[in-house]
Amino acid sequence: YLSSLGTGFNYFKASGKGDYQFTPNQRMSVVYLVGERADAAGTMDSGQVLPLPYPATEITTLFDNTAIIDYNWALTPHLVNDFKYSFIRNETIQTDPTMLPQYSAVTLGMQNVPPGWAAGSFLQAAFLGNYAPQDFDGVGSTQNQNRPQILEVNTYGATDDIVWTRGKHNVSAGVQYEWYQFNSALPTTGTTLNFKFDNTTSAMFSGQDAAGATTPVYGSSAVTTTSGNAYAGYLQGATTVAYNANQSAYGVLGGRFQAVSPYVQDDWKATENLTLNIGLRWDVYEPYHEVQNRMSFFNPDLPNPVAIGAMGAIEYDGYKNQ
Repeated sequence: YLSSLGTGFNYFKASGKGDYQFTPNQRMSVVYLVGERADAAGTMDSGQVLPLPYPATEITTLFDNTAIIDYNWALTPHLVNDFKYSFIRNETIQTDPTMLPQYSAVTLGMQNVPPGWAAGSFLQAAFLGNYAPQDFDGVGSTQNQNRPQILEVNTYGATDDIVWTRGKHNVSAGVQYEWYQFNSALPTTGTTLNFKFDNTTSAMFSGQDAAGATTPVYGSSAVTTTSGNAYAGYLQGATTVAYNANQSAYGVLGGRFQAVSPYVQDDWKATENLTLNIGLRWDVYEPYHEVQNRMSFFNPDLPNPVAIGAMGAIEYDGYKNQ
């Protein structure tokens, strides 16, 4: 192919705002924003994309939702309280563009392929050596560049702020509390099938085993590293590495943590030409945990009950480490 496929995105954005005045001193506002980014028809995420079924990229759709409720109450002419509650949701849906029947490994005639991503998509092939072509189906260095997955990140927030104005001072104090949720879901049949091809399977030999040598001596030659081509090995089916990577082992992840941040600030107009902004904020972050104990790590400082109290055991990183 002389060039890659085109890239481009379609964007959709909408917003709305409403205000309601309960009394001359009390007002509530509601704001909502929604947005979507999707690949344009016939395009994929990044440049240097070969036509199907060879692209080393994915198709990604992004959704964003933001909602804010604000309640403002002027207690006195010099004292105002403002309370906000917010919700932000970011959703990412990634799909493998080769997950189509006509490109699947089963359609190609491969047998005993693990079901799901491996059997339903084009084979993943990495090419090494001289003049190697671009990898097929997103292999690259990670072996999972275009794996199907869904990411959902939710942020809930509540902020209460009170502002006091007196003379040359404008003092604000409050607290912000946030709940974070990071949810990642991979397909339960997320096993991939990977192949590697290099130039050695089609390379020439040098030394006394080479064609035309006057005195051939078996085993005295070596592969000429500057000859051969990995794509020739692909056409021959001569793979140098073949394995499957079980992406489903990552499964579903529900990360959780919370943060609380009290703060105080004074905007002090010290002179006509000098204003001092003096403030202090303290961010307290709760330790990260997994909502259903689906994470674990080796803790060298934890007594192991199986090893009669010897130090070193597996600790689950779930709610309260239960």
